[in-house]
Amino acid sequence: MNPTDISQLPYRNNISCIVFKEGRYLLVQQVGWLKNFWKFPQGGIKNDECDKETIKRELWEELGIKKCKIIGVGKHLNQYDWSPASVKLAGLRWRGQTQKFYLIKYLGADKEIVLCRKEHQNYRWVERRDLRKHIDHDHKNFTNYYSSVEKVLTEYGM
Repeated sequence: MNPTDISQLPYRNNISCIVFKEGRYLLVQQVGWLKNFWKFPQGGIKNDECDKETIKRELWEELGIKKCKIIGVGKHLNQYDWSPASVKLAGLRWRGQTQKFYLIKYLGADKEIVLCRKEHQNYRWVERRDLRKHIDHDHKNFTNYYSSVEKVLTEYGM
């Protein structure tokens, strides 16, 4: 596929779940990623799902999380293009993603979190002041990810 064909592909609708508890934020590390490369749990919105269904499905599938409360959705959307290699990995279906960011309060205990080992190799809780060093990866496929998260956290006074 040449670059002009890629530009004709649609964007994948995605939800990034900013999961928090007691002033800390839950990040996940995907299988095969670099040591210090983290993100919030996220996933694509299936055609027949509403946002709430996507959030529940993704948090359950990826982390075994059931006990949570959706606080709200950020006004800011992050839309970005993937590299040609990532477009191919996605089966040539999308050119990138349009992300919505939801704030989600985790109501369970850490021992209730069960990683889906096919997707994630680790998780960690970090304080807001440490988010940048874990999720600021604009040089990769996550253009404006950190700044988008900051906008949503500021919007909600966090």
